[in-house]
Amino acid sequence: MKKLIIVIALASACLFANAQSKTLGGRINGLLGFGIEVEYEHYVANETFLNFGADLLFGNGFGMAVTGVYDFTIGHAGAFDFYAGPGVSVIFFAGEGGFFAPGIVGNIGAQWNIGEHFALSLDYRPGIHYQIGSQWLHSAYNVGLGIKYRW
Repeated sequence: MKKLIIVIALASACLFANAQSKTLGGRINGLLGFGIEVEYEHYVANETFLNFGADLLFGNGFGMAVTGVYDFTIGHAGAFDFYAGPGVSVIFFAGEGGFFAPGIVGNIGAQWNIGEHFALSLDYRPGIHYQIGSQWLHSAYNVGLGIKYRW
C-alpha cells in the first residue's frame, strides 16, 4: 500500500511540476444572488486544465462556494477558445435558511485571448447540490464574466 501511495504521489508531482501555463483571475457571477469569485487555472496538458474557484456570495445573506472543474478545450476560432467540463462544488450559505450543500457542476464557456497574457471569459455553470439537513436538492446555476492573467 505504501508503494502505491508513493507512486501516485510521484506521478502527481511530475504532472504538476511540468512547465504548463497557469492563470489567475476574477469572475463576477449570479450564484444565489451576486457573487465575486477568485479563480485559478492550471493547465494539465495542452487542451485540458483544472479550474479552482473560491466564491463570495451576496444576496439574502452571505455565503461562500468552493468549486473545482476539469475543463477540456472543445474548439478554437481565431482568438477564442471554447471549453467544457465536469466538476464538484460546495456551498456554505449563512442567510435566511442558511445551509451547507455539496454537489456536482458542469461548466461550458468561451474565452477571448487578448494578447499572450490576458483573457476575458463568459461561462455557464449549472449544478445540483444536496442540502445537508433538509433532504432536498438545490439546483444552482450561474453565468459568469471573468478576466484572467496567464503566465
